[in-house]
Order: sequence, then C-alpha cells, then structure tokens
Amino acid sequence: MIPVEDVSDYISQYGDSDPEPSSFAFCYNHGCSRVVTVHLNSDQWNDARKIFQPLPDNGAEERQCISLVIGVLETIVGKVTGEYKLGGSRGWIASNKLDCVDDAVNTSTYLYMLRKEGLIRFHEIRGPAHRGFLIDGKWPQ
Repeated sequence: MIPVEDVSDYISQYGDSDPEPSSFAFCYNHGCSRVVTVHLNSDQWNDARKIFQPLPDNGAEERQCISLVIGVLETIVGKVTGEYKLGGSRGWIASNKLDCVDDAVNTSTYLYMLRKEGLIRFHEIRGPAHRGFLIDGKWPQ
C-alpha cells in the first residue's frame, strides 16, 4: 500500500486546504467531479463535538467517538446539501452519488476539522493509502 501524505495535502488536491465547519468543500458525483461548499452553523457542529464529551482517555475510546461522529456529520451534511446519496450505480455512473473517492475526501475533511478542534488526540490523520497503478498510474511499491 502506498500511504498518502498528511491529510491536509490530500484534501487540498480537491480544493480545500484548510476546511472549517463554517465553510468546507463536500465532494460528490464520482471522483469529486462536483464540489459544493457546506456551511455548518454552530448548533450543527456542536452536535458532532458532543460525541467527544468527555474527551476520550485513550485511542480505543477515541476510535469509538470517531466512528459515531462520522455518521453524525454525514447525516448533517446530507441534510444541508440535499445531494447526498451513498453508493455506486452497479455498472453505470449515476449523478449525485458518492463513490469511494468522494467518501474518502469527505471523511478526511471531517477528520481534519475534528483534529484541528483538538478532539482527535491519539491518532495521526493522513490521506488514504492505495494500491497504486490501477487508480493513479503509479506502480505499487
């Protein structure tokens, strides 16, 4: 597997180098071919932050919070954008759906914002690892 650089380098490839809850890019339509700017209000962001209260004491507790908060953020952002439809199209590309690239970028964005808030303390956030050539023309290493 080829690890990708720091998460900020990864998400900046898709147009958002320093996302904030009040303004961040949301990818959809396969391979981030469409991007909209999402603006969460303080109540929406606080709904996500509450999951980390009290702050986890270790990595295992933090992973539990992360798994919950991603679902909460996906639900909130889905309602905000109205564009959110998970899943592939079984052979044909359908518009307004999220594929693995869209999901990886969006999840990385959420993790970046959570780390920036000091909520992720036991884990290093990096871009996704990949196998190489079939995705981006690089040979596996």
